[in-house]
Amino acid sequence: MPKPIGQRHLLRLPFALCAVLLVTACGGTGSSIDQTAGRDGIPTATTGSPPASPGATAGVASPAPRPSQPADLARSASVERDGIQVTMTFDANPLTGGEPTWVTTEVRNVGTDPVIWFHDGCAIAVDVRGQMPDVRWRPGREQSGIAADFKRLALEQQSLDQGVVHIAFIPERFIGAGRYGCDDVGITDRIAPGEAIRQRSQWDGMVQLRLGVPPSGAVDLIGRAGYYWREGEGEPATIADKVIELHLDAQIAGGRDRSLLDPPEAVDAALADHAFREWLADRVIGDGNTPVVWFEPETNAWQIGLLDYGARRFHLVSVDPRSGSVVGTAERPWDPAVDGSW
Repeated sequence: MPKPIGQRHLLRLPFALCAVLLVTACGGTGSSIDQTAGRDGIPTATTGSPPASPGATAGVASPAPRPSQPADLARSASVERDGIQVTMTFDANPLTGGEPTWVTTEVRNVGTDPVIWFHDGCAIAVDVRGQMPDVRWRPGREQSGIAADFKRLALEQQSLDQGVVHIAFIPERFIGAGRYGCDDVGITDRIAPGEAIRQRSQWDGMVQLRLGVPPSGAVDLIGRAGYYWREGEGEPATIADKVIELHLDAQIAGGRDRSLLDPPEAVDAALADHAFREWLADRVIGDGNTPVVWFEPETNAWQIGLLDYGARRFHLVSVDPRSGSVVGTAERPWDPAVDGSW
């Protein structure tokens, strides 16, 4: 296990991950172990494998059967810096849209003195994400007035404003929790020579965050391990520089039908509904509320609307992903246990 040094700090670092992240702990000398949640949110060691999570299915694309792995697509990447070796190994490459894929990450101290690991309350050893370099979301149409405010904030809220298609691997203990946050503290642990931190995280087959099946195509899988340095070197002047990054070229197969609405286009379709625009007209977008956008596989529809923080309620319209028609409306409570944090 990591040896706590007993130091906690306020954390104000660019690598403090609060939207979708990982887990923690390490094993005995020369060993690596999987982990589950334990004391104070810091996982404890276990020798068992994580339970299989049910695969999500999405109506925006029909997932193809998982293809056999081409010989030229690697499933693992590793890099070493300052005697700290970081490895990520995926269960499959290509990944298949709409189907879960696990990744195992390992941070191993291959040096002769302890490694210091500085992390936030989520205790994430390696954050694993991906972005598709050759595919971008269609931006839809330009809006005006309150509709423009709504669309701008909706796209920013879901990291859609740059058009990049993102995926994220979620730590086992956060699977099913929706959006979640991390305690904004800095915790310092020690990793002895020969020890390693091994964790498992899962991609649910969907675009981050809850945006349905991604398109098919190339995806750059990125691991970022932070913050690590050798104890003998002392605390660095800039802790944020102590990140080790590694990449793996991968593919996503069985992706979405590109003729279906992209998320910005689904927002446009909702804003074309007269009743929804009338409802928005009485509100100041972003003042005590936030726009929401997600794809709901259970109903095969986009959910577009507003979360009122004061009333703790969603007002949503359902948009058909093929026709763009508004096919329903809903008012319901916000349940953080189901909907996650917003």
